[in-house]
Amino acid sequence: MLSHMPRRILTAALTCLLTATAAAPASAAVVGFFDGHAAQEAILSEMALHPTAIDVDGTTVIAYQGVGFDPYVCSYDAANDAWDGPYRVGTNLLSLDAHGAPALFRDSLGRLHALHGAHNGPLGHSVAPGTARLDSWSSLSVVDTAATYPQPLEMGGGEVLLYHRGRGYDWFERNASGECTTFSAPRAVLKADQENRWYADFRNAPDGTVHAAFVRVSVAEYEQWGFARHDVYHMRRAPDGSWAAADGTPLTLPVDRAEADAHCRILDTGSDWANEVSVKTDAAGRPLVLALTGFGAGPRAFSWRLLRWDGAAWRSSEITSADHFFDSGALRVCEDGSLEAFLVYGESDAAGGAPGDCRGRGGTIGRFTSDDEGVTW
Repeated sequence: MLSHMPRRILTAALTCLLTATAAAPASAAVVGFFDGHAAQEAILSEMALHPTAIDVDGTTVIAYQGVGFDPYVCSYDAANDAWDGPYRVGTNLLSLDAHGAPALFRDSLGRLHALHGAHNGPLGHSVAPGTARLDSWSSLSVVDTAATYPQPLEMGGGEVLLYHRGRGYDWFERNASGECTTFSAPRAVLKADQENRWYADFRNAPDGTVHAAFVRVSVAEYEQWGFARHDVYHMRRAPDGSWAAADGTPLTLPVDRAEADAHCRILDTGSDWANEVSVKTDAAGRPLVLALTGFGAGPRAFSWRLLRWDGAAWRSSEITSADHFFDSGALRVCEDGSLEAFLVYGESDAAGGAPGDCRGRGGTIGRFTSDDEGVTW
């Protein structure tokens, strides 16, 4: 499951993030990357779009944006230390826009699917003929005509739940089963309005529960800064399709800001910002939310925090500091119950300017661990 992702998948995905834009040596038989012509932003952050790497019969398949921002896949066989690919999945209708990065899932026949190419536009859908064939892809009907951030979840029994942002900046849920060639009509989950929008991360747990972590966009501040996201929220979907807060308070869909503030807000950031949220579950099925909070730019302007539900209340701990609103991170729950956080932290090579200036992001990628459920790191 996503909350217990094998380390080889996470390592391969980080390899994609770190090396996809490297320049090829002038002459060498062995190189430090699997594609020398990937897009500058080959993948998006863990919050926005996933999964970009999955395990297929012991082989890790990675999806990313290659030449011309088109979707590509490659695979890594750890047993033989061998790469296969890259192979082009389809066409990205966007131009110099990284939002169209692909997300992967498998259907009941084991075939690999990729959703790609959307930023408030048509969400492409491609399928490979089998798990052993990544060199041939067929295009299916678009899933939605105004989508962004596809997040497909394999729920077991051949069912797939798909979450994505849609028209009007609302977030929607769809389902598919069997060969997954088509998805159901959308069901609104999060409701935006003229003053508030959402960025959300949806994940499934082994017990069939879906957890969502999300942040609120202030439209007025967005127009001033370019980026302005506040507060951290959480809600969960039971296997029967009903939604509730962590304490069991039932929620009425679609959840708007008033209901989210009343029942789902797990961190009030005040005038500070919040970003890069992602949610996993621990061995007991309790949600863990990774979040980046702070304001401004420069050393220690932001903090990486873990928010954990202890069964009665939300607890918060700081992992490390960062200097930019768009530094990226990923959280993993290990088989022994310990936690790993792979985070961009410290100072960037280029200092960020005004808050929201993307040019200053970046820094050191570090691995942080916790053996006490995230209390200390």
